[in-house]
Amino acid sequence: MAQLITKSPQEIIVDNLAAWRNRPKGEEHMRKRNGVILAVIGCIVFFFCMELWGADWKVIGRDVQDSICEIDVASISRLPNNIVRVWLKITYSQEGITEVVTNYGPTFKDLFYSKIFTEIDCAESKYRILGSTYYSSDDGVIHNDNSFSDWHFITPNSMARATFKEVCK
Repeated sequence: MAQLITKSPQEIIVDNLAAWRNRPKGEEHMRKRNGVILAVIGCIVFFFCMELWGADWKVIGRDVQDSICEIDVASISRLPNNIVRVWLKITYSQEGITEVVTNYGPTFKDLFYSKIFTEIDCAESKYRILGSTYYSSDDGVIHNDNSFSDWHFITPNSMARATFKEVCK
């Protein structure tokens, strides 16, 4: 049976002080310290830029209820067979919110916007929804749906048509 060897707090302090006294000094120490400082600054800049560059929303139109539809240009990904995936964002007008509440119930009464992950078949002019999340004005999640929809043909004068024109160029 193995024995656990423990040190007293005083022995740990003495060991730590000895390690501190024996730390690298001079040019080597400065080089290591500067490397750590640069790494920390690099991480801060990287995460700050990720926040700024994470999404690139571009307005592509308004629907019949005057809700605003945007695409995240940075999220566009082109797959084989002329398939494109893109995030959409719909910021709902009061009329748009009323329609959603009428169709889906009072859970959506605080609706402000939704983000919808969409797949578009550019060759066949059809689309399907891969997932959607509905948000309130304070960015709280009202509803999340990660089920794939069936494929739908893109109708003229629709937000799907505007999205198709933007991503299937």
